[in-house]
Amino acid sequence: MESCITEGRKEVKLMEEKKLWYAILRDEEDNDWGTGSFNKEQAIEMAKAVNFKLVAVIDGGYNESGNETTDPICVEIITVDY
Repeated sequence: MESCITEGRKEVKLMEEKKLWYAILRDEEDNDWGTGSFNKEQAIEMAKAVNFKLVAVIDGGYNESGNETTDPICVEIITVDY
């Protein structure tokens, strides 16, 4: 039983440490994920600074260097509140 609990904690910890890219988007039609940050709060501030409406959360299996290890996919869209 202890090993299941320990494994569960490891899985949660890995999910918390997952590196995601936060791409700023002008609107719903924008699909350029190039501009953004690995820091969620920074990406939101970037979007606000240029009056963009959305931040796309991108999972590309990023390694510690920030390089994609899998095909990136959008896993969430954050609406920027002003």
